[in-house]
Amino acid sequence: MRKIFYLLSALLIIALSNTITAIAQPQPPGGLNPPLPNLGPDISICPGTSAALQPFVGYQLFEDTLIIRYNATLGVSGLQNANKVYIHSTYELQPFGGPVNPWVGNWGQDDSLGLMRETAPDQWEIRLHLPSYYNINPATTINGLFMVFRNEDGTATGKDNNNNDIFLLLSGTNPSSSFNGIQGIRISDGINSIQWSTGATTPTIIVNSPGTYGVAVSYATGSTAYDTIVVSSSAGPAPALGNDIQSCNTSLNITLDPGNNFSTYLWSTGATDSSIIVNTPGIYWVETTSNGCTGRDSITITQNAPSTPISLGNDTLLCGAGLIVLDPGIQISPAGDSLTIVYDATQGQTTLIGANKVYMHSGIELVPFGGWTTTIGNWGQDDGIGQMDSIGPNLWSITINIQNYYSLTPGQAINGILMVFRNADGTATGKDQNGNDIFLNMSVSPPTSPFSGIAPTFVQNPYTSIMWSDSSTANTFTVSAPGTYYTTITTSGGCTLTDTVVVGIGSIPVVDAGSSQNICDGQSVTLNAGPGFNSYTWSTGDTTPGIIVNQTGTYTLTVTNNDGCQGIDVINISILPEPVAGFTWAPNPVNPFSINFTNTSSNGSTYAWDFNNDGVTDASTANTFYTYLAYGSYTARLIVNNLCGSDTIIQQITVTGIEENAVSNSMQIYPNPAQERFKFSFSTSVQNVSFSLHDAAGRIIMSRPLTQDEIKGNSDINITDLPKGMYFLRAFHEETSFNKILIKQ
Repeated sequence: MRKIFYLLSALLIIALSNTITAIAQPQPPGGLNPPLPNLGPDISICPGTSAALQPFVGYQLFEDTLIIRYNATLGVSGLQNANKVYIHSTYELQPFGGPVNPWVGNWGQDDSLGLMRETAPDQWEIRLHLPSYYNINPATTINGLFMVFRNEDGTATGKDNNNNDIFLLLSGTNPSSSFNGIQGIRISDGINSIQWSTGATTPTIIVNSPGTYGVAVSYATGSTAYDTIVVSSSAGPAPALGNDIQSCNTSLNITLDPGNNFSTYLWSTGATDSSIIVNTPGIYWVETTSNGCTGRDSITITQNAPSTPISLGNDTLLCGAGLIVLDPGIQISPAGDSLTIVYDATQGQTTLIGANKVYMHSGIELVPFGGWTTTIGNWGQDDGIGQMDSIGPNLWSITINIQNYYSLTPGQAINGILMVFRNADGTATGKDQNGNDIFLNMSVSPPTSPFSGIAPTFVQNPYTSIMWSDSSTANTFTVSAPGTYYTTITTSGGCTLTDTVVVGIGSIPVVDAGSSQNICDGQSVTLNAGPGFNSYTWSTGDTTPGIIVNQTGTYTLTVTNNDGCQGIDVINISILPEPVAGFTWAPNPVNPFSINFTNTSSNGSTYAWDFNNDGVTDASTANTFYTYLAYGSYTARLIVNNLCGSDTIIQQITVTGIEENAVSNSMQIYPNPAQERFKFSFSTSVQNVSFSLHDAAGRIIMSRPLTQDEIKGNSDINITDLPKGMYFLRAFHEETSFNKILIKQ
């Protein structure tokens, strides 16, 4: 509802009477008849919208129009009989303050900025609304104007009598000039100022919130008039889509909902539903209506998630005392970063145009102007170090990981890369336009080079850091105990990716599919772990609990139980060939009646020896000996057995016995056979005699020198503790030996 005489009611009544009096007074020459301010009836605005308030509709405020009339025949002028005349001007704020730059006016351009109207021959006129013409505040006071007149192409000018810029004084009652070729006529609207309750002084204000707004208008007569208006808000909320969304998910499924208190909805997608689901990044807006008001809101959705998701896998069990390595499946920058350098062999100082191969020879610069270090590159050697790929005529490319390529420590920063390009034998080179090593600045993002012949492209691995539940930062995590474990990974896009896995304890299955064994050629054996496991995997590729095998080999079975834990059984199967019997024999060097038998059979498991062909097994070891009681020829038989068969070999054995020569006959032992003792007797006189007594296998039973009494037969040799059987006696005198057989009963 319109209210008149805003502020204090008593003062407003006085102000109104003054306003009426002021309007009734005569207006200044050329002035207009200003009306009272009228803001119109109270209004209501929709949420999120605004309204323009102005006290004078259809009335030009702050008219301050200045008519400038110019006589082209006066002063220093080349504009007589000109087809067109343009004013080029500026203003002065203070007396003697000089012209304010920039000047306004475009001669030769009929754009209302300076083009004048011819009112009579060589008489020109232009109307200027000073605030808008010079783009200044209407309340600004101008002391005067400076001006020069020109023809269409600016070659002819019009100035004052002294050939100076023409000055028009505006600070007096009427515009005046010392140059009579110029005349100024001011037309005023009769309004000095406008003051709003918001503090604004413009003819119009824009309001976007409810409230009571007032305006006070000051007239040139010295009177002031007032008006007010109430601005209220239409009922109904504004749509609200919320803050912009930066999604760190690899896929988007976002519901946009501005609320459900609206009559209609129109989305940027064309949908008219109260809410929509979006799955692609972009800017989305919605327009709603409620109680005749239209509201609008927008939201920006960006997707910062890297293309490779992280995953520690499903919850799992730790089998027994085993280990589990948790791996999110990513690398952390600078691992995975890539730098691609494209070199144009036609640029700079080059002899590589048309080269068949090009190699990059490079090094890193750690600090500005620090020079080459860690030089790398082998031209002529296609070992992946420096060799470039041809991607077009005289265009070569190489992609490297800076940390690995130059063997940098993790996190080590470099200032730049210095490089020279060469052909296969190093006789042709490519450098920059000054013949210097080419420099690539790595301290800025993206990398840049003052040499236009290279184009670098740096792509950072999006994963910038990793931290596990124990604060460790390795790429993987080894688990040896049950518990809940998680990893947190940050990306260059500001996303934080997490994953958690629960590790429990599972039992290791015990599996027995059979024992390692030998089978005969042509036979087979069944290996079977039995039921009770979730899965079976044989080394043969079979997945059944049991398999039948008939070949030599190592068979491995891996089973998995309900806990997901695995057990392994390993079975060795050998094909056993039939045995082949064989042996050799030789007399014992000490006891020729004792024959040593050496088994030469193959594939045998058991052995049966018969040394005298009586059908009785005399021994069952692989190697043995047998002592015959007399010399002569004997038949020896060996039977060899295994699971797959039997084999027999028979050989003739010749026992020659002990050779007793004339020397041996000069020594006698008695009694023989003996029971407890025996004595020596020599037919010749001997001294320094020693002897040794051997069992049937040739082992020494006793050995010592004989005393002189024993040589003479005065002492007995005690054999009480010896078992009954055949023994062999050897006596030695200087270089003479004596051999005898002793029988103990």
